[in-house]
Amino acid sequence: MVDMESRTITCPWHGFRFDCLSGECLTAPQAQLEQVPARVDGGQVMVRPE
Repeated sequence: MVDMESRTITCPWHGFRFDCLSGECLTAPQAQLEQVPARVDGGQVMVRPE
């Protein structure tokens, strides 16, 4: 789930919440994300893995 206002994404399986800009996990410090290029197009998040 994407929250555009707070710029976070939430994993529907684990409930972990991540900052979209930094990849920092706001709910579980051990679960950091690697940044990849992404954009929102028509309500869908488009991700380009490197």
